[in-house]
Amino acid sequence: MGLEIMSENAQYKQTIDGMAKHIVYDCWKSTAIMSTNAVCFLLLKRFRNGTTIEQLALELSLLRDKLSQADRDVGFSGNSIDIVKHALGLLVPKLVVYEKTDVGPIVKPILTVPSLIELSYYGNSLLSHYLHSSIVAMALSKLVCPEFWNKTLTETKISGNELLEDLIFLTELLQFDFVFIKPCDSLENVLESVLRQFESEGIVLIDMLLDEERRSQHIAKQLDSDSDDSYDSDKPYEKFDVKYRISADENSLNKIKFYRSIIMPYLECMAECAGSFYDLNDDTVPERLHVQTILEQMHENLADGYLVHGESISVDTIKHSFLAFEKFHCLTITTTDNVKMLSLIDNERNENLRENMISMSKYIEGFVKQLD
Repeated sequence: MGLEIMSENAQYKQTIDGMAKHIVYDCWKSTAIMSTNAVCFLLLKRFRNGTTIEQLALELSLLRDKLSQADRDVGFSGNSIDIVKHALGLLVPKLVVYEKTDVGPIVKPILTVPSLIELSYYGNSLLSHYLHSSIVAMALSKLVCPEFWNKTLTETKISGNELLEDLIFLTELLQFDFVFIKPCDSLENVLESVLRQFESEGIVLIDMLLDEERRSQHIAKQLDSDSDDSYDSDKPYEKFDVKYRISADENSLNKIKFYRSIIMPYLECMAECAGSFYDLNDDTVPERLHVQTILEQMHENLADGYLVHGESISVDTIKHSFLAFEKFHCLTITTTDNVKMLSLIDNERNENLRENMISMSKYIEGFVKQLD
């Protein structure tokens, strides 16, 4: 009886949690995009080094078209030049500055950490539109060979199974920062949708054989799910590994870099947090003290050029990383006398987690490697 009650309570909790995530996801996707959101996003992701108002207005027009095609609520209308000037009027001089150059006046974001964090706060409204494309591009960029970025290849192939595995890893790593999918959806469907989009954009090369492999995989899944109970359940399910052809031309490279840049600040922060445990003298440290250590190290790395995105310096993401590392069994979090402690020792299993954390750090570094 007790087990049945526990099971029912667990199912009830899971249902409520699923409903909550569904509501959060739908609300996030339905939030209107305002002009300041769009302009901040473009300045951070497209024109970090500055651009003309005319070019910014052109990109805003393209962005508006994409948002409209995706049936997103765009909370502004009118001529793009006027919209840009209005948004910049709200952002200057605290977050954006005008500069005179040899080619004329340009507008650029202020790249101090406080300004970047505030610009990111406004620009992150666009994450709901680009999140799926970004995590797929992030996983894809980890799997391609180094020659891919040197423009010495015309194309390369990657494993569909490995792509999905890295996608699952990213969603689990960032689960405290984002709700990636509705509970009624699946990552497989998300991946398939993004790959179709990437095909239309010339990133993934269309291949008739690829479509045949996809259909074969779909049929195999159906047959597997419809198999009789008498079927040998101990026999492992052999999943087709679809190989995707990735274009290495200029258009593809630029789009992959753009998409991966969208969630890169979060991955950079995660990488810094995982690496911070390398030089930890003691196996246990107060969370508050370690957060401060990470913040200081990130500011130093930003000044030295090892860290690209100043907006990655976020206390929230640092604390979220600890929770994610605990889920991956790389860290234990306990509270003693109202002080939260981080430990590389699992006392329940009498296990040292340092090697797990080192492996985690190396794996995350595979995603955040600089391409230029």
